[in-house]
Amino acid sequence: MYSCVNRFGLQVAALFLVVPGWATACSLNGWDEVATAGSAGQVLTVGTPADAAPVPRYSGPCAAIAKAPGNYVTDTLTLEDWAYHARFYVFVDVPAQEVEFFRASNASGQTIIKIRQNLTTLKFDTSANVTFTSPVVPGRWYAIELDWNAGQPMTVEVRGAGTDPTPRFSVVAGNAADRIKKVSLGWVSGTGTGRIAIDAYATRRLTGWESDIAIGRLCRGDTDIDNYYRGLEADDMVRTRNEVAGLGLAPGQPDCDENGQVNSADATCIGAAIVRDASCF
Repeated sequence: MYSCVNRFGLQVAALFLVVPGWATACSLNGWDEVATAGSAGQVLTVGTPADAAPVPRYSGPCAAIAKAPGNYVTDTLTLEDWAYHARFYVFVDVPAQEVEFFRASNASGQTIIKIRQNLTTLKFDTSANVTFTSPVVPGRWYAIELDWNAGQPMTVEVRGAGTDPTPRFSVVAGNAADRIKKVSLGWVSGTGTGRIAIDAYATRRLTGWESDIAIGRLCRGDTDIDNYYRGLEADDMVRTRNEVAGLGLAPGQPDCDENGQVNSADATCIGAAIVRDASCF
């Protein structure tokens, strides 16, 4: 069985529904519901870096932003799945608190996978009640890719903050009878004040040899999403500088240093990559 699901719209690399031409009409309509809980009475919303209150985004024109606990969206699957593979980007800026931004649960509401972050650490849990950690820097974009199959150790890869990828690691297996029915993204639980941005969510549910194929990370610095065909080039620097100058948002990934802002340092970062070998990194 093979299933490829992108709940957010135009392409696997894009998080939200974007109309042709990369206009800034972004939507959460691909998700089943939007939670309305939260200390500020807010919901998970979408926004762009050009908004009055700028929203950090990783790819395309926009991203989702949670500003209070309880601001999240859910994807309820048609069937309970025994295989789940996902890649998404998260930007956590919640000082001095630990927050949960991802949860996968079964039809009874039991948590099967949970991901949390505090100032220094990402924490991954499965239903086996064992936690594996990965160091992080607060206020930076991280790509997280999960490969989960019921009764087998879950493999995870974390990459971000403008650094090389951490080794792929395994989290202790849960129960062979585990199934996933619902996935939640956003400020799922926790306390404090701040913001959590989510972008570029892609998922598939499959078994067999295809499950060994990674969804893969987007190429940072590839501002027009052609890297896998042409490599990074001077035009990527130009588009980044144009965005800094207010001449429009780049359609790809201009935040080369992954700090949630696009500025001249990102053009410098792209230039260094071009000098090095111009490949995706």
